[in-house]
Amino acid sequence: PFWGDLHGQSGETIGSNTVESYFRFAKGAALLDFAGHQGNDFQITKDIWTEIKKQINTIHEDGRFVALVGYEWSGNTPVGGDHNVYYPGNDGEIFRSSHVLIPDKSDVDTDCKHIADLYARFHGQDVMLVPHVGGRYANLTWHDPALEPVMEVCSAWGEFEWFLFDALKRGYKIGFVAGSDDHKGRPGASHPGSGSFGIYGGYACVFARDLSRSGIWEALRDRRCYGTNGRRIGLWVTVNGHPMGSDIAADGPLEMDVQVWGTAPIERVDIFNATEVVYTYPEHIPRQHNRVRMAWSGQRILARNRLAHWDGGVRLSKGRIVEAEGFAFDSASEGIQLATNREVTWTSVTTGDTDGVILTLDAPVDARLEFDTPVLKRSIVLSDMANGPVEIDAGGVDMKVVFEHMPEGIGRDVAFSFRDTQLASGCHPYWVRVTQIDGGKAWASPVWVSVKGSDPPGRPNHGLENGA
Repeated sequence: PFWGDLHGQSGETIGSNTVESYFRFAKGAALLDFAGHQGNDFQITKDIWTEIKKQINTIHEDGRFVALVGYEWSGNTPVGGDHNVYYPGNDGEIFRSSHVLIPDKSDVDTDCKHIADLYARFHGQDVMLVPHVGGRYANLTWHDPALEPVMEVCSAWGEFEWFLFDALKRGYKIGFVAGSDDHKGRPGASHPGSGSFGIYGGYACVFARDLSRSGIWEALRDRRCYGTNGRRIGLWVTVNGHPMGSDIAADGPLEMDVQVWGTAPIERVDIFNATEVVYTYPEHIPRQHNRVRMAWSGQRILARNRLAHWDGGVRLSKGRIVEAEGFAFDSASEGIQLATNREVTWTSVTTGDTDGVILTLDAPVDARLEFDTPVLKRSIVLSDMANGPVEIDAGGVDMKVVFEHMPEGIGRDVAFSFRDTQLASGCHPYWVRVTQIDGGKAWASPVWVSVKGSDPPGRPNHGLENGA
């Protein structure tokens, strides 16, 4: 396994510091194995593009640190949305979405104003595009499987499982990575700060034969990779002996083996078939019944102004709050503001991720919790949680609040097998999501299992897939 941050930019475009400083930080301070630099194309002049490539090729060193040449194609969502472009070697041509902030228009005729134009430019070439959610979210109406082996599901902009689910619902065979989209010159250690970013930046982990450009490239092409929300969670998944990202045939039972090495105790591991959870480990989650976790999550809208503001509090009707602690807050501007024996208040924003508070209570089962935020106001009785978590929809995109007795965790190292004997015909993407008790998450690239009676296994034919 090698760890990297494929996504960020420096002061040459909309970030901070120089591209040279950016890569020195990635290699020497963040201790990454590989990194990319994805400046907005409409800000990259010819001179900046030359400088980006120069610094990438200066710091790149097979066996020590892999730097990939690339940029961000930054088209607006109706014409395709944000896609990172990567080249396998030390050079590549830039095809911009526009020249809107570039004074020199001499090469404007090379612009690709629609994602389909970019697909056409790169047809038959060994180039990689990674759709992602940034200021402009990628429009998955368009997908070229020959160019897009993986997608980004988490960055400092937020956690975007809706994006992952959108791809799976469309039947795309695409793996999962994460990155930071860092603008502060801190790839691999990207804190959200006080701007429009909501969370700590993510990581990509790839299983490669060696630490070289060709090794990392091959691993991404084969989807032997996963993404995390900023924790270096170890994860290895196989289906019938084949690693994550594989495309296999099966005419008998499916055997899925999962190993996790957490950075905190593991809360749960969910196995999905496409968008449906088919198994959760452990089957019975141990809980601390004197502690209650209230966790809120989601985002307002799909587009840029997606932050949901949850500043508010909770009151206990009787009994007392013995202790209150924050759960998964991401920045110094968030967290608990007031804690008494009957009331807790906080500041919080979410952008697909989860925040919350954990209360240690000395209260009878008929005590009431009054949850009060601009997004949702709700009252529940402690006994409502006796049979499991209480989940309340809060609108927006995956916005919800969950009240539950605090999971204890099942240790940092977890290994288990899942057997599925009820395989319907068709092609089924089996994948894993890991959740830690501190809010850490990892998303493993699927294994696509084709069952007799379906299309034969293998990568999709090269060319454009329209999922509309």
